[in-house]
Amino acid sequence: MIAIEFLLFACAIYMFFLTVKMNNTREIPNFFINNRVKLEDAKDKEGYIVYMTPKLYLFEGLMFVFSMISILAQFIYVPSWLVLIANIAYIVILFVYAVISVKAQNKYLSKY
Repeated sequence: MIAIEFLLFACAIYMFFLTVKMNNTREIPNFFINNRVKLEDAKDKEGYIVYMTPKLYLFEGLMFVFSMISILAQFIYVPSWLVLIANIAYIVILFVYAVISVKAQNKYLSKY
């Protein structure tokens, strides 16, 4: 189980660096979009970047916090209710992020 928590922690850090890079270079990394989206045909890349950047920072921050709670629970005493809440919240934010991401791709990156 700890391997999954470290993987989620590493994913949060990787996504943070990709978001910083996207914000600085104004290019959307393929990691953030569906492989069927063609960036060369996108109608509003800048709109996508402006819309998604704060949401990505929030998602990554929450992912970082929830991952740390789960990792700390492996090494020190953390109340089980806190770990349960962190795991449930993590699943909820994954679904919310997925919905926001798909809607943003459809609105800003779709040709139609």
